[in-house]
Amino acid sequence: MERTKIKRILSAIEFHQINEILLREINFPIEGEGIYIKHAGTHYGHVKIQIFEKTELGSSICYWHLEEEKFPKGAYREAIEKVLSFFISYLEAIRGERVNIYFEILDATFHPVDSSVGDFEIATIQAIINAFDENLYIPDHKYVYRK
Repeated sequence: MERTKIKRILSAIEFHQINEILLREINFPIEGEGIYIKHAGTHYGHVKIQIFEKTELGSSICYWHLEEEKFPKGAYREAIEKVLSFFISYLEAIRGERVNIYFEILDATFHPVDSSVGDFEIATIQAIINAFDENLYIPDHKYVYRK
């Protein structure tokens, strides 16, 4: 099976934890944060998001509040946006209707050596789960890496 398909299956399994919440009416905006770290120091990803109901037409699902110097464009941003796009598809599938939401990226940090694309995929999943249920994933801010 293709690696991307496996990751989507794993994402769906993670999001399943919040299915009941996703089926209810959601009072936007909501905010969530994900910090993925391996204590051996080989993995690091941090993402803080806010989710809004989209009131204007447009294809953009994401707005970055970070300057390129703080969080450069490239694979990590693409990984975050890919998970956000998948989540919209997941939400539409379980609700059986189109949803009009968009995300604002409030903060994101990376480690120059220890970060990878997969770390940001996991951190973004955690941020989404945290936005809908802060008890399922509680970020530990002492691990946020700042240059």
